Amino acid sequence: VSQSRYIKDYRVADDGDIERDFKYLKKFDLVGIDTESVGGKLYCWTYSIEDHRARLAWPEQARIAGRLIQEKRPRVAMHYHPADIGKLKYNGLEVPPERITDTMELCYTVGFMSKRHEQGLKWLALRLLGMEMDSFEDVVKPWNMWRVQEWITRLQSELAATWFCSGLDDTFDIVTGK
Repeated sequence: VSQSRYIKDYRVADDGDIERDFKYLKKFDLVGIDTESVGGKLYCWTYSIEDHRARLAWPEQARIAGRLIQEKRPRVAMHYHPADIGKLKYNGLEVPPERITDTMELCYTVGFMSKRHEQGLKWLALRLLGMEMDSFEDVVKPWNMWRVQEWITRLQSELAATWFCSGLDDTFDIVTGK
């Protein structure tokens, strides 16, 4: 059964969402966490605490979840955790190693993965659960465009302020820049 048959609740988390979502976790609850990086740096991270509901969060929000994970100590599922834990820890979300369940490691241990099998999470979700996962581009791109537009607007404001405060006199020619 493809997950596309279900209502999906996927959006960008604000700080209050993260606080509410992680606040009531218990020791035996499971949180799925994944990261996306650009140039080796954490670009965003996603989490899910229930079926068909996930949140995208930015690196600066990791500390909120990190504090609550240390306090509540839920189990955390990751697919190939060595790729994620360092970036999360650097941004304030440290997961105790004994609380990590690594889906890639589990599949390899039970003999489901080998050199002849793909090792990606999308392939495993399809083969083991019959779920077609959405691509990174499909779920992050709409929110990414908003973040890029926000950055451009902030940059324009900073440039305008710098230009205005630079002591330019009335003889400045906007066409030639002199």
